[in-house]
Amino acid sequence: MPLNHPTQADLFRSIGYSTWHLGKWHLGAATRQYLPNGRGFDYTLGVTGGACNWFNYTIGWITPVPTSGRDLRENGKEVYANITNNVYFPNSSTTRRKDSSATKIPEPFYLYFATPVAHSGFEPYFGAQHTMPQFQLRPPVYQFSSLFPERKKCLGIIQVLNEQFKRLTEAVVNKGIANNTIIIFFADNGGPLARHAAYVHGSNHASNWPLRMGKGSLFEGGVRVPGFIWSPLLKKRGRVTNQLFHVTDWLPTLWEAVGADPALLPANGDGFSHWKSFQAGLTVGPRKELVNNIDSILHQYAMIHEDQYGGLYKLIGGNAFDNSYFGWDRTEGTFAGDDSWRVYTPAEINCNFPEGIEVQQILPNKADCLFDLLNDPCELNNIADSYPAMLKLLQDKIKAYNATSASRPH
Repeated sequence: MPLNHPTQADLFRSIGYSTWHLGKWHLGAATRQYLPNGRGFDYTLGVTGGACNWFNYTIGWITPVPTSGRDLRENGKEVYANITNNVYFPNSSTTRRKDSSATKIPEPFYLYFATPVAHSGFEPYFGAQHTMPQFQLRPPVYQFSSLFPERKKCLGIIQVLNEQFKRLTEAVVNKGIANNTIIIFFADNGGPLARHAAYVHGSNHASNWPLRMGKGSLFEGGVRVPGFIWSPLLKKRGRVTNQLFHVTDWLPTLWEAVGADPALLPANGDGFSHWKSFQAGLTVGPRKELVNNIDSILHQYAMIHEDQYGGLYKLIGGNAFDNSYFGWDRTEGTFAGDDSWRVYTPAEINCNFPEGIEVQQILPNKADCLFDLLNDPCELNNIADSYPAMLKLLQDKIKAYNATSASRPH
């Protein structure tokens, strides 16, 4: 991320907030200027790599390399081996911040916690055991525990994530500031599938069913993620909103929520504030379209557009991995399609077509595809031939967005 673009930490610190970062950092590490302390954070404890061993912090993307070194830094300084060995990072990071939040963090504060645990992991059972001593006491589901080892590994990681979030929320409650706090939880992308080229089989085994594909693709399984916002400051809580929302909307939404001057935000920002619509419980939000991505290197692009009648249409084109498969993964160990295990919620996705079965073959690398997301969120029916005017509209729009995009330095 270029240094001339302020981060949320830069902006919140400019209006008097103390700023804190925990976990993964992927906005640059070439020089100290690009590390969290150079990007607006008063305190940071985390890693700059995509994956590592969460017990000894040796860097390893697919397999650890003996000479790869360690990747754990506190305020820019390496945390040494005798401190980190055999201490599970997700456990140590939230424990330290939980302890600090009770006594040391000045108010108001902005905490950015980018947990690495659901990203990939080779030690999830140990992680769950270190984080939750009661984990081993839970009775196993014998008919399943030995059948789906990869899925069990992924779910073990999610157990750790639950405990992390519990510790942080308990710290907020114990400090007596919950009534004046906003908590946001969301994923950065869909889960990586077993076929993901960058993951050795077994490091993660997520399921985005019934959404199509996953991380690294621009189908809904890769870009539509769970998330929520919680705060007693919200007047209408405990509901599901279907507003179109993009990650860039969090900054103006939080900025308005804390009563900051909107004139202090960058004039060329892409986000919209949803705070008023969240407060009022509105079903219609300020955003009418978004660009999922335009990648000139991998040659893939997608965007979503809401028309004047409330219809939601998605254009997708270009590559997905090696273009050998564009379908669904019914991951081992899931109960997709088994109604006896289904939990019905207001946020449940209804495909409106048989799950995992294309109405026609869909090959975005051959021709742009168009989907009606309101009636077909699982992207089963390509309607490009039936709606040529909408297809042309979105193609023109994404070309216009691409004309204003930043050039890649390499």
